[in-house]
Amino acid sequence: LNSEVFPYEDFQCDFTKNKIGTLYHAYTEFQKSYYGHDNVTNLLSRSDFKNLSPIIIVDMSRQNDNVKTPTVDLRIEIETDVAFPASTSAYCLILHDQIITYNPFNGEVRTLNLEPCKLYCEF
Repeated sequence: LNSEVFPYEDFQCDFTKNKIGTLYHAYTEFQKSYYGHDNVTNLLSRSDFKNLSPIIIVDMSRQNDNVKTPTVDLRIEIETDVAFPASTSAYCLILHDQIITYNPFNGEVRTLNLEPCKLYCEF
């Protein structure tokens, strides 16, 4: 991220040896950090996380001012011992305090300006 490397240390996981503790911990802690609650229920058990939906989460909410710039360069690198199966898909979800659109075909990034909305509920 803008020439800074995150996380500071590699996750050092090995799915074949069931060493996924660091990844699973990042997954479970993210809900607490994002929602601000200590008592959250994980949607994925450790087994389901490993076998069905391994998610790599890097919480970058507490960063130095040098990374908080209007333009952000992001590069994701994943090293594996075994090639991913041909049908594997990878997605990157960025949660940010601004709404942006990115067009991967031409590299265009635009900030969206949204009108404030109000939510009315009737019971």
